[in-house]
Amino acid sequence: MIQAVRTLKLLSLLVFFFIGLGTISTPPLLAQERKAPLVVCYSALVASQSIPWIAKEAGFFDRQGLAVRLVYIASSSKSTAALLSGDVDACITGGIGIMRAKLAGAEVYQVPAHPARRPGQGRRGSPVPDR
Repeated sequence: MIQAVRTLKLLSLLVFFFIGLGTISTPPLLAQERKAPLVVCYSALVASQSIPWIAKEAGFFDRQGLAVRLVYIASSSKSTAALLSGDVDACITGGIGIMRAKLAGAEVYQVPAHPARRPGQGRRGSPVPDR
C-alpha cells in the first residue's frame, strides 16, 4: 500500500513536471496569439512603396508584436476609401486620393515621405525650368 502511494506521488510529480515544461517551452506560440492585427494597403507596385514588404520580410513587425497583413489596392482613390471605411488601418498611397478626401471634409491625415529637396531643384538636383 505504501509503495503504491509513493508510485502515485512520483507519477503525479512527473505529470506536473512535464505539464510545466510544456507551458514553459511554448512562449512563441503564446506571443503569436497576442500580436496586434494591422492591415496596411499600398496603391502601386513601385519601389517607393516597398518599405512595408521589406520590414515584413526582415521580421520587424513580428519583433514589435504586430501581425501585419499587406493588401494591394490599385488606386489612390480606392485605397483612401478603404482607409476611411475602416477596412485598412494604414495606407501607403499617392497624395491625390488623400487630398480629395480632405477637401471633401474627411478626417484623414497624410504623412509625407519624400526626400528633402531644396526649393527650385528637380529630382536629380537640376534646376526646375521656368515655365
